[in-house]
Amino acid sequence: MKTTMTNELPAEIMENGIHYTLVGDYYFPTCMLADRSPNGKWASLYERYLQEKHPHEYVRLIWADELAALLESVQKECEERVEVLVREMAEVEGVDEEMKENEQMEWVRRMEMICGRAEEIVRGELMG
Repeated sequence: MKTTMTNELPAEIMENGIHYTLVGDYYFPTCMLADRSPNGKWASLYERYLQEKHPHEYVRLIWADELAALLESVQKECEERVEVLVREMAEVEGVDEEMKENEQMEWVRRMEMICGRAEEIVRGELMG
C-alpha cells in the first residue's frame, strides 16, 4: 500500500493585509498598480518626457499611484492653454467669423498656423 502526502500550498494568500502570490516555492507580494496609460497627446508627451529626463521621479509617481492623476491634469491644462492661446492669437491677427464666412481657405490656412504655433508654445512650457 503506497501512501503519498501532498502538501499543496495555496496559490494566493493574504497575510497582514498584504496579498501574496505563490511563484515556485516562494510567496511574493502582489503589487497592484492602477492603469497608468495616458489618454491624449499632452499626457503621452509628458509621460515620455518624465521617462527620459526624470526617470526617478517617473518611478516614484508610479509607485505612489500618482502618475495617472498627474497625466490627466497635464492633459486638461495643456488643452485649455492651447485653446486660450488660439483664441488670443486669432483675435490679434484678425482671424474671425467674418473671415471664416468670406475667405474660408484663408481662414483655414491661418487657423492651422495659429494652432501649430500655440501647440509649440505649450510644448515648450510643458517640457521647459
